[in-house]
Amino acid sequence: MRRIVIVLMLIVITIAAIFAAETGTKYAYARQIFRETMAELASTVSIMENNDLEVVKIDMDLVGLDNPTQTLKKLTAKLNYVISVSGQPSRIDTLALAVFYVPSNGEIEFLKDDVHAKPTVTLTPTESGVYMIVVKAVKMKPGKENTMGYYSLAIAHE
Repeated sequence: MRRIVIVLMLIVITIAAIFAAETGTKYAYARQIFRETMAELASTVSIMENNDLEVVKIDMDLVGLDNPTQTLKKLTAKLNYVISVSGQPSRIDTLALAVFYVPSNGEIEFLKDDVHAKPTVTLTPTESGVYMIVVKAVKMKPGKENTMGYYSLAIAHE
């Protein structure tokens, strides 16, 4: 899994470098943002792997104070999962992470949440099925334009 993260980091950095070379400093800033967000993700994945967890999903997206984001993942009953989120260090101070079960009848059920700089939730589903993970920025770092930033998400199980 570590190889996958490294390859993804190289792909993102390469794409950002190409854009920076073609369009100047606008994309140089984007490259720096991706580097710091990918470094956070790589650190999280490394910690998970060092604790003998198998990483089954990684994701990156924008999140803001008024712009929560969500992702869906099918989880298997009786496996112990760890869901961890890291925000862009230069922009995001505090994130909220919430996990919901989405049964086939459509009645979404809240399960767990955490609010920290790097929120983490552990979960052992009683039912196999689709789970919704919602991430929201709660507090941004000081700065006039800090209303959104990138986050990275990693889901692993034993």
